[in-house]
Amino acid sequence: MYETALPPIFEGEPSRKAWEEGRRQEILTLLSDQVYGFAPGPDQYKISFKQIGQEDFKGIATRRMVEATLHTAREDFRFRFVVFLPHGAARPLPLALMICIRVLDRPMDVAHLHEIPSWPVEDILARGYATAGFYTQDIALDREDGYFEGILKSFEGDGEDRPANAWGAIAAWSFAASRVMDYLQTLPEVDPARIAVAGLSRGGKAALWCAANDTRFACVDSNESGCTGAAITRGKQGEHVKEINTTFPYWFCENYKAYNEREDEMPFDQHMLLALIAPRLLYVSSASEDSWADPEAEYRGAYEAGAVYALYGLKGLAQRQMPGIDQPRHENAVGYHLRAGEHDMTPHDWAFFMDFLDRHWPND
Repeated sequence: MYETALPPIFEGEPSRKAWEEGRRQEILTLLSDQVYGFAPGPDQYKISFKQIGQEDFKGIATRRMVEATLHTAREDFRFRFVVFLPHGAARPLPLALMICIRVLDRPMDVAHLHEIPSWPVEDILARGYATAGFYTQDIALDREDGYFEGILKSFEGDGEDRPANAWGAIAAWSFAASRVMDYLQTLPEVDPARIAVAGLSRGGKAALWCAANDTRFACVDSNESGCTGAAITRGKQGEHVKEINTTFPYWFCENYKAYNEREDEMPFDQHMLLALIAPRLLYVSSASEDSWADPEAEYRGAYEAGAVYALYGLKGLAQRQMPGIDQPRHENAVGYHLRAGEHDMTPHDWAFFMDFLDRHWPND
């Protein structure tokens, strides 16, 4: 595992009091200002929900389609999401919310969102979990010439003279996940204390940023999120800050571009983002052939975050050396696995993640 020196998570002697009363917020503000941008606060909108459809799903669950409306000072913004609730549940169930980035090669709507391979809804339901999902393109288009036309425009109008720390697409998708959480908290079928947010690649970056900001999420699953996700930036192989800012300049705020080819000067690194999840459950997963994301850098990010878990008497990843393929580490509050293969989120990844949840969220 890389031994590159990293910016310290703590200032001074580590203590839970200092973390909770100052340092955690300092890091959250730093990452907002320099990387992801600031999303709107609760005083800038109101939200309402309307059920737009409900039907049986293959005899095993109820599929409910919901439309959320954000009422801003400029205009209303609407997006849809879908919730699957297993039949016959005797108690409120845990739920996994998927930030969906990959779709089929045809027009998509929430009624068919479950057909994307990276979200194996039937497998999740069979394990006793409810699940929900939304499509990132319905929030902010994943392209430079259209990302602003969605939720960002609803808040900012023409977008002229945007500050250098204004939110980008990753923060927009994260914000939407929290708005879905607003709805999930109202469902009697769902245990509000056992809701996880998950995502692949850019969705995994959004899931991490969402959970860092929204402590209602009791767990985050960041799958192959790589650069500016779970992976440590310093010493990383594959994608770097300059490359991600060049290819996807709209994902982050303008301030982040100042660190192109100046990564060693950043006053932060991704272990600090992952540390913001503590003391909640953190899960990171990688693929053996995904050199662009860099599994070793992802593992180190998760390992280094364990320093904050220790403040709560919890254990993170116990070993500095990353595990081999299909040798998951699930025993502690930070979990990890390495899957054989390329960049993707497969049923195999989901099975490992649900094994981790089963261990920490037993259905007694």
